[in-house]
Amino acid sequence: RQRLEYTAIGDTVNLAARLESITKDFDSAVIISESTHSLVKDEFPTHALGEVIVKGKAIPVRIYAVLALGAGVEGGTQTTVRPPEEVRSAQRP
Repeated sequence: RQRLEYTAIGDTVNLAARLESITKDFDSAVIISESTHSLVKDEFPTHALGEVIVKGKAIPVRIYAVLALGAGVEGGTQTTVRPPEEVRSAQRP
């Protein structure tokens, strides 16, 4: 019996991976793009972090930190966010 393996690929998955990789740079548990922010801005408190250059993207990506997860989200908690000017390791446009 042959077993199939599935892998998620594409621009959305690549962007999500890149944003996840810079969460430590911004001292934030969750970082989202502007397109995701437009979908959840009324559901979660967020803080604009500015723009970063993301490998594979021609233009800088505007990013936001999610400040708290909703009450119904397991592990929901408040998080502190460092301002973009304090972040030295993130790439800037």
